Amino acid sequence: MTNNWKNIWNKKVADISGDNTEYEIFKKLKRADGFDVAVENEDDYYQSFYNGWSEFYGKVKEFSGDIHSVYEVGCGSGVNLYMFSQRGVSNLGG
Repeated sequence: MTNNWKNIWNKKVADISGDNTEYEIFKKLKRADGFDVAVENEDDYYQSFYNGWSEFYGKVKEFSGDIHSVYEVGCGSGVNLYMFSQRGVSNLGG
């Protein structure tokens, strides 16, 4: 029973292949991170995360100008790194 979390985590996957919008991929990766709790309105829940990320990105870009590299500690499924990669940041790690 003590390793139950490991069994649950190992079942987390995100199929981001195919024709998905950036938001759909973001949502799938968030779910793989364990953000798959029962909520009343799932689209509002994930849209709020997505909007928060977009606002964060805008503030970082405004503060630092061009973003050349990102290293994220505790990156989980890599959703934030994926989002940076979609905006042209190629030096990524986590």
